[in-house]
This record gives sequence, C-alpha cells and structure tokens, in this order.
Amino acid sequence: MLSSMMIITLIFSYLMHGQAVTTETQIAFLASMRMAFLIFCGLCIIGIGCSLGRAGRGKRIYK
Repeated sequence: MLSSMMIITLIFSYLMHGQAVTTETQIAFLASMRMAFLIFCGLCIIGIGCSLGRAGRGKRIYK
C-alpha cells in the first residue's frame, strides 16, 4: 500500500506541479488519474502473469 501511495504522489507532483486540485487544474488531475490507472493496470497484468506461471509449476505430480 505504501508503494501505491508513493506512485500516486509522484504522478501528481509530476503532472500537477504541486498545485491543489481545483477547476483550473482539472485537466492535469484527470491526466494524472489516467496515468496512474494505466500504471496500476500494467502492474496487475504483470502480477497475474507471475501467478499463472507459478500455478503451472506447482501442479506436477511425480510418481
């Protein structure tokens, strides 16, 4: 959870330049939310791939 908050904070500081969320910064806020969604989506896909790879190895039964 700490890493998620760190990623969100870095994205906000990069795209919003330390400004508060107001109607003037709405476009930058939405862009940062979209970027965060894409980053976390990619991380989830990597995690699913790792879980599927691990599941295939654990089901081998040796006789």
